[in-house]
Amino acid sequence: MTHFHVDSVKAYNAMAALPNLQQITLGSLELGPTSYNVYTVGEEPDQDNISADDNIHNIEILHNFKRLRSLVVDDAPLNGIYPYLFNFPLLEKMVIVDCDFFHWDLSMLEGVPNLKEFYCDGGRNRTSVKGNLSSLRVLKDSLEKVTIIRCCGIEGDFMALADFPRLQTLKLCVTRKIKRDIRDIGENDFLHLKELTLPCEIYGGNGYEFYRISEVPEFMSILYRLKKLRPALFHDYYWFLSKVSPDWYDTEDDGQAIVQLAPFVIKLVQAGSRLGWRWQIGRRRVDYDACEINWLDPEPEKGSNDYDMYIEELQTYLPKFGTSFYKGYFNPPTEEQYLELYSRIP
Repeated sequence: MTHFHVDSVKAYNAMAALPNLQQITLGSLELGPTSYNVYTVGEEPDQDNISADDNIHNIEILHNFKRLRSLVVDDAPLNGIYPYLFNFPLLEKMVIVDCDFFHWDLSMLEGVPNLKEFYCDGGRNRTSVKGNLSSLRVLKDSLEKVTIIRCCGIEGDFMALADFPRLQTLKLCVTRKIKRDIRDIGENDFLHLKELTLPCEIYGGNGYEFYRISEVPEFMSILYRLKKLRPALFHDYYWFLSKVSPDWYDTEDDGQAIVQLAPFVIKLVQAGSRLGWRWQIGRRRVDYDACEINWLDPEPEKGSNDYDMYIEELQTYLPKFGTSFYKGYFNPPTEEQYLELYSRIP
């Protein structure tokens, strides 16, 4: 199937003569000699974004493309609500990116009953799309990939999608009104999921901040159960100790950063098939100044198929030079312990 990209008035005019197109991308139109090229104003437009000098192009012709399978709307000059852009019975893929004045609601997706892949990035105007995540339930039997980024007008419970039989990817990023708790995921939920990103507002979501150090071991035990059920999930997750935690302390001295940071970042560790977690000083760097690994699996037996891989991959978590500042600590030291350790630095 040919993908037709509308990024100029010339391309727009050509599109009108090709009613059998199955893949269309609506992009930004080039600037006219003295005015903007825009599409027809929709319902309830932003009046401040309308000019009598605009060159208007009829976007309603898109409704004629009855065989449309893929629609990408990327920085297109839309303004208002366009119900007819959500009325394609054969559509399988919809992408909406950086359309600041294109307003719509998740409930409008009922007009695309065969949608398999849905991607929405709210861009600069993070409230242009609204609705409840439960509106996606009309697509329960078709959705395979759902990505919602920077859409602060969307609310609801991510577990509303837990029984979708085909769902393989669920990414929710910067969606602060979506709630629930990773600990609520059961063994019969998200059976075919291969990728899951949840916002930090959800308990245990990516970037979530724990209030107490003592919360973490129990949470990791629950996460371990989920990892065993869905091994591909949570691979790049990280978590923090909250700065409002009674356990947190500042590693600065008179405004000058102390060389040694406190290990207030939590990451999963995997070496071979052995899974664990640890506290470390940053999100990415894994080879220096971290606490000891809290293993969740036993060490593979020597001579087993997994043992050599375990030993090899374990090296990436060990300091390349010397020993870790936090050697012997499985949790962050208290502030008193930290200052004692720091005082020993030559």
